[in-house]
Amino acid sequence: MDNLKLDNEELTLILFKTHLQKAQKAQLEGLLACNNPYTFSKIYCNCIKAFRKMEKEIDDNLKNNNIPPGLSFSLYNKMKVALNSIIKINLNEAQIIHEQKFRESFYLYITEDDKLKGVFRAMKDSWKN
Repeated sequence: MDNLKLDNEELTLILFKTHLQKAQKAQLEGLLACNNPYTFSKIYCNCIKAFRKMEKEIDDNLKNNNIPPGLSFSLYNKMKVALNSIIKINLNEAQIIHEQKFRESFYLYITEDDKLKGVFRAMKDSWKN
């Protein structure tokens, strides 16, 4: 253990990733409890919207060189990469859960840019199958 020394940035990144993973796990547990495909999709969209909002804030701060105090540009960029990774994992796992649970495509309810399709459009799309 004595040989393992983390600097503040490494520790901050580990804590950030851990926080994101816990949030992702909680979201997926909520999705597992859902028994309606449209409600499932709505919950997913709300979750992903929160991640996307955080991602946009990080992007804007990086573009404007407005890094929060105590964080380096490099660390903040690594946080963005970690967030992006969690979003991709979340999308992939939500798709798998949805398709196993409801036996239909996730994209009957979700657009390619992770937005919820309208109720009637989703119903119409599901009637086609």
